[in-house]
Amino acid sequence: MKLKTVFKIMIITSILIPVIIVGIVGTFTYNSSFGQMVSDETGAAAYNMAKTQSLFFDKYDVKLSLLAHTDYIKRTAGGDYNAIKEQVDSLTNELISDDDALIDISVMDSNGYIVASNNEGVLKDTYKDLEELQKTPDDGIYISNITDEKYLEDVIYIIKPLTASNDSKGYVAAVVSAGKLNASLSDAAFYDSKSTVLFMDGNGNALNVDGQIKRKGEWTPVTSISADSLSGLSDNNKFASFTDSGYYGAYGKIGSSNWIWIGAYPIKSANFNVVPVTIVGLIIFAMFIVADSLIAFAIYRRAITPIGKVITAMDEINAGDRSKRLPNFKAFEYQIIAEYFNALLDDFYISEDIHKTIASLSESMLFEWDIEKKSLYVSDNFRDRFDIDYENADLEKGGFLDALMSEVDSRHFLKDMESLLKGTREYVENEFLVKTRSNSEIWINVKTSAILNRMGDITKLMGVAVDINNKKKSSIQLSQKASYDFLSQLYNRSTFLKELQKLLDLKRVNERYAVLFVDVDDFKFINDRYGHNVGDEVIKYVSDTLKECVGDGGIAGRFGGDEFVLCVTDPAKVNVCDEFAMSIIDSLYSGYNCETAGVILNINASVGISFVPDHGNDAEKLVGCADEAMYFVKKNGKSNYHIYDPEGAPNLDLGNTLT
Repeated sequence: MKLKTVFKIMIITSILIPVIIVGIVGTFTYNSSFGQMVSDETGAAAYNMAKTQSLFFDKYDVKLSLLAHTDYIKRTAGGDYNAIKEQVDSLTNELISDDDALIDISVMDSNGYIVASNNEGVLKDTYKDLEELQKTPDDGIYISNITDEKYLEDVIYIIKPLTASNDSKGYVAAVVSAGKLNASLSDAAFYDSKSTVLFMDGNGNALNVDGQIKRKGEWTPVTSISADSLSGLSDNNKFASFTDSGYYGAYGKIGSSNWIWIGAYPIKSANFNVVPVTIVGLIIFAMFIVADSLIAFAIYRRAITPIGKVITAMDEINAGDRSKRLPNFKAFEYQIIAEYFNALLDDFYISEDIHKTIASLSESMLFEWDIEKKSLYVSDNFRDRFDIDYENADLEKGGFLDALMSEVDSRHFLKDMESLLKGTREYVENEFLVKTRSNSEIWINVKTSAILNRMGDITKLMGVAVDINNKKKSSIQLSQKASYDFLSQLYNRSTFLKELQKLLDLKRVNERYAVLFVDVDDFKFINDRYGHNVGDEVIKYVSDTLKECVGDGGIAGRFGGDEFVLCVTDPAKVNVCDEFAMSIIDSLYSGYNCETAGVILNINASVGISFVPDHGNDAEKLVGCADEAMYFVKKNGKSNYHIYDPEGAPNLDLGNTLT
């Protein structure tokens, strides 16, 4: 991440973001608390208003309590209405005339049978909700649902239990106009004209729905009211607040009846009152944002402008402008940094010039691989000597000196580079045969070191290649004399085992090799019958035949006498090693035309086979396994091949039999 970006993030996170967060949180907190406050206040106001309106029922509770204790009403409930009808009617008519909401007064016996009423239409009827009525305690009051039966308008029964003159239970009822209560509720408001209080009975009928009486199904409550929420109300928790359907409000029970009051106030109207306060808060918040932004910009410019100049100068230096240096700065700290950096850059250029001068004067060929930039530098004498695509050369993936080597040397070289890059080694040295621009091959000694930075990370690989061709050739000639069997010109035993182990060490995981142990059958007979000179010719014939069979896909060696060992690396031959073994046996058996003895000698051979990695990855072990398989052939008729069986099963059939 760029330093400019880091400064921006630091300034924003340390100055602007806290201000913004505080402002947003403050605004939401205020709005949230305002809504809760309005909801609670609405509930309290609606409760008080509902309490005031419910005095309508309390008024009739008092009147009916007085009537229930009068002798005439008790006797009427006890069955003496006909005897005192005139007095009872006079009493009830007087009460009705004094109250414009009171429509009728009825008296019922214990069975709800209406024994007295100012409305002859209900006389001798039985009150329809007798079962609910009988649940009313003696000191309680029963408020019916809204009904229009037997009356010309919607009415509500307010009924008080009494004890009749005959000690039976009776009831006195005030039949009141629901319209009068509706009108009273329509005129009531606890905030302003937008607030409303309505009463709802147990059947879902309601008073003061848009100023009217509505039956269940003709209106929808502004909130859901559950039985559980009502049962939770008490003297300490007299109402339940809600915020629903665009309203703040509350609801509660009316006395011990099944009636409910609901008070509501539009949220939009409530929120409108907070708009001026919110606007002022937002203006102040915006002013803080502007002020903090100006401070942040001043800090950013003070810190970043010099850094921008440094980056511009660094880009020009990186592009190759050797004359470019960091500029002078007004800020003391930046000026000190510029002076130190310019001095270091001067020293670096001097060191680089010295390095190139030494490289040009030296016979050693230098190369340098920059891991981060994926770029390669080579000295002029290196470039003149080797034909490589230097622009695309890569010491990590290949395409450098490895492109000029044999497959075996290429693997060695790339493995050396891999060990340096992975940090398993800090220095490697090896000798390789490479092809030059003139298409000739020379031996070079390559020394390579890993260069670490102060964090311990590998940043570069630096190497030197030295021409050791003359010295190496002399050494090879001496080595060959010691490494090759004089008669067969194949590897001797020790050299073959060393070369085999090298192949095994460089083998890829998915590669498979075959080791063949070849023993000439009845070679002693040839020596004894035709002489040792003919025996030597047979050894040369077998050696030439084996070299031809193996070709470039493996190595061959003579272990002494009539014993030969091959390592086959060619997958095409390894995959059909049984056929390959038979081709060797057939080739030898086709006959050697010995002019010395004047005969054609058909050479028989026994072949034992082991596989890599099936039977191991150790040269000595693999040769031993192949040798053991060869002896199995010897014991079972000779002139055949056998693949090593680790169980050593003696009864296994041979792979093939020469006929």
